Amino acid sequence: MRIGIVSPSYGYGGANIVSANLGKELLAHHDVYFFPYKFTTNFSEIPDERFFYIGTSQNTFRKVSNKIRKGLEVLFTKEFTPSKYYRNEFQNLCFHVEKKNLEVMILSSFESSVLFAEELKKKYPHLKIISWMHESVSYSFGSLTKNYSNAFRRGLKVSDEIVCLTHEDKRTYDSINSKTKVIYNPVFLDYQKTTTLNQKIISFTTRLDIQVKGLDYLVKVAQMLPDDWKVRVAGHGRPEQLEAFKTLLEQEDQKHKIEFVGSLKGEALANHYYQSSLFLSTSRTEGLPLVLIEALFFGLPIVSFNHSGGKEILGNGKYGTLVPIGDTLAMANTITNLIQDEEALLEWQQKSLVRSKDFATEKIIQQWLDLLSGL
Repeated sequence: MRIGIVSPSYGYGGANIVSANLGKELLAHHDVYFFPYKFTTNFSEIPDERFFYIGTSQNTFRKVSNKIRKGLEVLFTKEFTPSKYYRNEFQNLCFHVEKKNLEVMILSSFESSVLFAEELKKKYPHLKIISWMHESVSYSFGSLTKNYSNAFRRGLKVSDEIVCLTHEDKRTYDSINSKTKVIYNPVFLDYQKTTTLNQKIISFTTRLDIQVKGLDYLVKVAQMLPDDWKVRVAGHGRPEQLEAFKTLLEQEDQKHKIEFVGSLKGEALANHYYQSSLFLSTSRTEGLPLVLIEALFFGLPIVSFNHSGGKEILGNGKYGTLVPIGDTLAMANTITNLIQDEEALLEWQQKSLVRSKDFATEKIIQQWLDLLSGL
């Protein structure tokens, strides 16, 4: 089967990484091509002969013009149609659909779906469209698509399949398109080692988005932890996000409780998990955070705010501890009580290892293969 995977990029970020890695796994069974449209970064080392950037540069005039047009659309119709502003990217994608005679297009992320699903289906009715939703429903239908919710729904309706990451999200997508499946994101990391739980380090892995990832909450929690414990942050982001995070630390991390180690991958990322005794998530919203799944495989006890992704991965508290979003005092108290109880840490470690089996790469890849064969 000839398959295209469209993603905003194949750079940093859980959704981008898992899209690249899934595609590379599918290469053993299908003819797969990768189409980023925002950034050219090939972080996951996709073979060059299968990597085709379909984005186009925008000069200042075009950016200003598009902003004005969107504003007028919203003024007169209450929303705008995003695909209007990606005509060149769509034409570039069509070139590859025809040249490579593609049979299936996997649109990774809400944005890819809203930009291309409806237009692709109109032009190529027999092309099978899979909309792969990495974002939580509340986030997707909230701030992300608030100015183009109808266009988002139209893209979902014409999709031959919707793949989402949690059963909570599936209930919403089912009301739009009954052809919706839950498939977890697989982990592609060397996780042969289980943490010994003897380091006074809490690991935190993130994209450096202060608002979404709750980095402001993280600093507050860290300040309330026992003096001999630190939070080690592995993170990546755009230059302006990095500067904003460093500024936050300079202003708020008065006890120097946070150690920022920058972007990590491969063995360095594995050691980041292995050399810690607990994993923490302070995000305000998550679809199915890859970093929590990675932490499970290293046997890390997990404490997370109860965003939808955390609830799904941790089985509503069966496999990890959930705290109300934004309650930094409860989060700090929960962590403090846990790290001071060796037996509890060991108990939660075993629960993490049990839960990790549900995210085994082989199991997830087979679910995708079954989905593709059923189209």
